[in-house]
Amino acid sequence: MNAKTKKFGLTWAISLVISLSGSNAFAAESLSDVPLFVTTAVQPNVFMTLDDSGSMDWEAMAPDSGDFNYDNGVPYYNGTWVAYLHPGWEDYQYYSWYDESRDYNIIPPAGYSNTSTNALIQNFWVFQNHNYNKIYYNPMTDYTPWEGVDDDGDPLYKAVTIDKIDEVLRDPNKTNGDKIDLTKNFDYFDSITGAGLQKDIAYIPSFYRWTDDNGDGIVQVGEGHTLVEIRDTTSTYTHTEGTETKTRTYEEEI
Repeated sequence: MNAKTKKFGLTWAISLVISLSGSNAFAAESLSDVPLFVTTAVQPNVFMTLDDSGSMDWEAMAPDSGDFNYDNGVPYYNGTWVAYLHPGWEDYQYYSWYDESRDYNIIPPAGYSNTSTNALIQNFWVFQNHNYNKIYYNPMTDYTPWEGVDDDGDPLYKAVTIDKIDEVLRDPNKTNGDKIDLTKNFDYFDSITGAGLQKDIAYIPSFYRWTDDNGDGIVQVGEGHTLVEIRDTTSTYTHTEGTETKTRTYEEEI
């Protein structure tokens, strides 16, 4: 085939494609969104479900390490689950399921486990460490607000200025709900050992740093740990795990 013939053939092919692209033949065709070999349709059989049972409100998710008595993934003492971290939101009000006068369901707060001479209470520090309690605050994570709106239709999470840190909504969905002072120390009633009321011992913005003493990557109650409380007396907080480092101001951290 000479050059003239090739040129004619190419021109003819291009003209054919252009003419067909505007025809009804092409317009009527559409690509299948199912495999061509599937001839019988079936109903979907995959479901996505959300668990909104009471246990979804628990604030502990930890391995059954043998350091505690466990039931359904949370410590179990004195006939009930010890599943919550915050003993009270206002003065002598207690955060409890079964008995509003005692903190039966409360994990001993960090301030108490840090000062108590009781070995059992001391061991509870692991629940304020994210390596052990997988849903606890992780200082190496940059948290972003959840999407959605509150019961007034406003953004679910609004920026809280530092001068409003003493009136943070306990439940961001409820615009007229209870508020919490994140700069306040709360009471705790020790019903685990029977020590009773501990005044001003629970500070919410706190966590433990863990030292992996034996290098096995598993948090154990007897390993090194340091209490960190996010207070305005410290202007900058630096967190390091492995090769990663995070530095934040007090305002950013709180």
